[in-house]
Amino acid sequence: KHGGRTAFLGLEEDWRADGRVALAEELVKHEHRVHHIRGDGSIEGHQVGTAMPDFLVQEESRLRKVHAQRQAGELQRPEKSVDRSTEAVARSLATEKTQFDVSAELRDAENQDALARAQKR
Repeated sequence: KHGGRTAFLGLEEDWRADGRVALAEELVKHEHRVHHIRGDGSIEGHQVGTAMPDFLVQEESRLRKVHAQRQAGELQRPEKSVDRSTEAVARSLATEKTQFDVSAELRDAENQDALARAQKR
């Protein structure tokens, strides 16, 4: 059993506005103590039953719908086309490559813009 402390950083200053609220809810359900460190350094204990942000509720709903569609056979995982990627590789190999003298291009650059263009070529 892990007895150490763990910290989760989020995108938003308020832990109620990002995914940390979901993690905190699950940890509390499994009898872990959860404390949130606020921007000013103060500590706030996690309150069980904190409402989830709308974006998490909507994403969960979307994922449940997709899962149900897959279970019913209405939706299948997209398959990557091997033929298109093979065609792209073949096309790039068949294209004639342009050769040029890199040192001459760099030497002939008269300003910073010309130098940048030469480096990109």
